[in-house]
Amino acid sequence: MFSSGFFLPALLWLAQEASSHPACKPGMNSNAMMGKAIYVLTNEKANGVLAIPIGQDGTLSKGKVTMTGGAGSVAVNAEGKPATPDALISQSSLTIAGNNIFAVNAGSNTLSMLRVSRSDPTKLQMVGKPVQVPGEFPNTVAASAKNGVVCVGSTGAKAGVSCSSFSRQGLGAMDELRTIDLGQTTPPVGPTNTLSQVLFSEDESMLFTMVKGDPAVNNTGFISVANVEKKNGVAAVSKKDARSSPEGTAVLFGSQVIPGTSKVFATDASFGAAILDVNPNSCEATTAAKGAVEGQTATCWVAISPATKSAFVTDVGRNRVVEMSLKDASVVSELDLTCNGDPGLIDLAASGNFLYALSPGNGTTQAAVTVLDVSGGSGSAKMVQHFELAGMASNTAMGMKVMSIMAYRSDFNTCTICGISLGRPGGWETDVIVLRGPHWPQSPCSRVNNVEVSRHAAKPSGNPRALVLLPQERTIYPNTAYCLIKLSHHLSEREPMMFVGLHAACENLANRVMETSYKASIRTVRDLWLTLERRCARHMQLHLDIPRSHFIPRIPENQPGQPFSVGLARYFVPSRSIQPYGYHEDGWWNENPVMIPNLSTLLIANLKPQKDVSDHLPKSLCMFKKHFECLPQELKDLICSFLHHGQLPLECTYIIPQSMWKQVFFQVPFLWDLDTKEIHDKTSAGDLNAQNWDWEKIARQVMSPPEIPRQDTIGGGGGAWSFNKVGLSVPGGFTNRRRIWQILEEMYPNDVRHWPTAEPLTNRSGTCWKRYIQMKSTFDAE
Repeated sequence: MFSSGFFLPALLWLAQEASSHPACKPGMNSNAMMGKAIYVLTNEKANGVLAIPIGQDGTLSKGKVTMTGGAGSVAVNAEGKPATPDALISQSSLTIAGNNIFAVNAGSNTLSMLRVSRSDPTKLQMVGKPVQVPGEFPNTVAASAKNGVVCVGSTGAKAGVSCSSFSRQGLGAMDELRTIDLGQTTPPVGPTNTLSQVLFSEDESMLFTMVKGDPAVNNTGFISVANVEKKNGVAAVSKKDARSSPEGTAVLFGSQVIPGTSKVFATDASFGAAILDVNPNSCEATTAAKGAVEGQTATCWVAISPATKSAFVTDVGRNRVVEMSLKDASVVSELDLTCNGDPGLIDLAASGNFLYALSPGNGTTQAAVTVLDVSGGSGSAKMVQHFELAGMASNTAMGMKVMSIMAYRSDFNTCTICGISLGRPGGWETDVIVLRGPHWPQSPCSRVNNVEVSRHAAKPSGNPRALVLLPQERTIYPNTAYCLIKLSHHLSEREPMMFVGLHAACENLANRVMETSYKASIRTVRDLWLTLERRCARHMQLHLDIPRSHFIPRIPENQPGQPFSVGLARYFVPSRSIQPYGYHEDGWWNENPVMIPNLSTLLIANLKPQKDVSDHLPKSLCMFKKHFECLPQELKDLICSFLHHGQLPLECTYIIPQSMWKQVFFQVPFLWDLDTKEIHDKTSAGDLNAQNWDWEKIARQVMSPPEIPRQDTIGGGGGAWSFNKVGLSVPGGFTNRRRIWQILEEMYPNDVRHWPTAEPLTNRSGTCWKRYIQMKSTFDAE
């Protein structure tokens, strides 16, 4: 007899074969991301972000403006007149990371952060207040969701790049300006001799800054490359950069990283565009290819279309879109748009089978967005809509970004530890690993060892049910039974195996739990594997008639003394946020649990001076307190260590000295990244010392375990647990860390052993197994 897990890949293979014949219209790219909305910066005196919804057919309809709380501005030309319609002389005056929008306010030297509603992409909400930028005339912004870092380029009298962290609470303070000496004014005189754009590399490990030269005075532009560094788990952009002037370039402007490469497709207003190759070791950029655009006024903006796998560039002085090759920067096609009356085009964005290009107008013509259909592939672009922005934006408008979602799927991969989706676009969830090990061993506790479980880097696949192993580029289906085929083709020579997918951040936490937790039952990779594999195996046994490649393993949720039960409750989030259907609301469970900017500062802000309670303690407790203080230090330390083993109530007793509670606080294993110097400096200031701070309260709050949501709602009263419910104000990432830590501490090898197994498989299953044997060679892992 063989389990259903063995023949699931065969069914998946058949499904994949069937889906290879699309039912969509000819030429339509069914794998392309669907756009939800486009976003434009109004850049008026009272600045705002215009959100315009995208319909099912790719066309636009009336949008909404949300104010940024800052002011826009306009550069000037050589005659000192407003430089419209290229008001900010840049690309990416606003950008998107996750469901957050970041927008520059050139007139108030600030940066704003807005959150996009998951239910309505045109509904934006300011997050916190705009933060001050140390430079003048900020005109471009880039954000890394993976690192929680946003960077702003300024091109006025104080020119350069500055960065800050961001979280669900908003923006942190900007760091010091990385100066770029342009000798400019505020507002700047452009378009030459100014910052053009800041952008992150595809893996978000480097920040690129494009700077225009001025050929009239023999001033060559350059690209600045700075590494993203990590210290104590917190990411920051290096203060040191490498600057290079790629051969043949002069006025570098808009740029986009070519997907899957270390190359950047960059426009150059002096001739057309170039492909730049950035060396990840030296950070030097060299010219890999150049392409001239005939008849250009100034080719300045670019967007790469996933549907055509080519670049489209625009010119503020020519109302046309030029398509260029990503291989050699040659011109592929040109689409003349003079029929719609726009004077020229600036920023643009691609999503799915469509391209969206902004024309701010010239004061006489209205601002408008031209929508192009590129579903026919390279060379097929055609205009399907010319959407005027009357009453929404004017000739100062800048920027163009699109928020995309994958078409609805009822099946997707989730992390086997935390239950949250793997590869969620634009976030820490894209950093994925896969564990591979034996499946359904006969004697789990004796047969599996650490060596049998291997770790593989991975990335999301175009198929939402699959992952791609790196560097082999091999597609696998997590939580699915495989068979390692040996030299013989006899069934007895086939060893069952399984892959499970995890967030790299969850693996990081699992390793820390196994090494440092006072309570954990899992101490080795073997223990972790026997927990995750057994959970998947039991689920598969009980769902023989539902052949799926994705599921969220049910985990034990009964309390001691209660009948054994499994479910999703002890993932400690509302089930709607992890169920494999529908759209999931954002919450703290989607925040990075490892890299938490400013954690020490935000956490220690909760530490308050202790109130004098000596007159309120019962006599017996006063006596206990005196006896405790007389104990040898070794016994005190031993007692402190025991405080981590049980669950402490929130109510403070104040019978143990605060200095001991301080020790307990610093020994909390999931506080490994605290900045001890910063905390010491705060708690040593003034007349207060360790005995005067309420370390007991904050220690009890931090160690409070998460609770099962009291009702299946997201947000609102009685919804998901958070540290706010114990009086602690902390970043969402720290709440998520505490949740995952608890999940890991509650694991133990084969913890679903009491889950009833399914009945033995029928002969029909054996038939499926034979089919699997005949079709499975392409799925072999070795």
